[in-house]
Amino acid sequence: MVFVASVQLSCGQSGQKSTNDLVYIKQHIGSKEEKGAVLILLHGYGSNEHDLLGLSALLPSSGDVVSFRAPITLDENAYCWFPRTGHSSDAKVDTTIYQSAAEVLWQSIQHLVEQEGWEGRKLFLAGFSQGAMMCYEMARDHSEKFAGIIGFSGSAKALKHMGVKGKCGADILMTHGTSDQVLTYDSALEAKTRLEGCGASVTFFSFDGGHQITKEVQQEAKTWLEKRW
Repeated sequence: MVFVASVQLSCGQSGQKSTNDLVYIKQHIGSKEEKGAVLILLHGYGSNEHDLLGLSALLPSSGDVVSFRAPITLDENAYCWFPRTGHSSDAKVDTTIYQSAAEVLWQSIQHLVEQEGWEGRKLFLAGFSQGAMMCYEMARDHSEKFAGIIGFSGSAKALKHMGVKGKCGADILMTHGTSDQVLTYDSALEAKTRLEGCGASVTFFSFDGGHQITKEVQQEAKTWLEKRW
């Protein structure tokens, strides 16, 4: 069964206080008697909470899949985690953009776990594109809360403020197309280097393709999850 829920969260955007809805879709996969782990999905820029639901097929056994809607509205059915201004390839990095977005996301995850009574269950986080960048933010600050993190076609831009040394014990799978023209392959390699420099264990999977999640990538992610679920 699919659920759509909305709760009020107080968060900041560009230094201002505002109130945003936490909107998500929740779906239980497999046996009702088996709780299993939880996979949280974060869509990319300009998309919504329905976009990545097909990744529920990655679950190796019973568990819950939750797909969040990003808090910033761009257009009808189009949302983002943080404004595009400030993270284009030639823009000066404004670290507060990512830190503010990460704070809102972390509040959302905490609220979800408490509301659903999921304390003690394994949490996995997966995101595509801008959603992957948010995954890397969670790896930087809250790695101990996740059994594993998957970044599909992400970028290092959100990691520019990450120090050379740090405590990031995250277990991460990164996938990236060698011909990606949206977020470059070199940026993905830089993200890998930065995360590993802070102590993360990174499995890097490259594929011949662009800014996408191919069937090959999905199989790689499923195999990776099976070993950790």
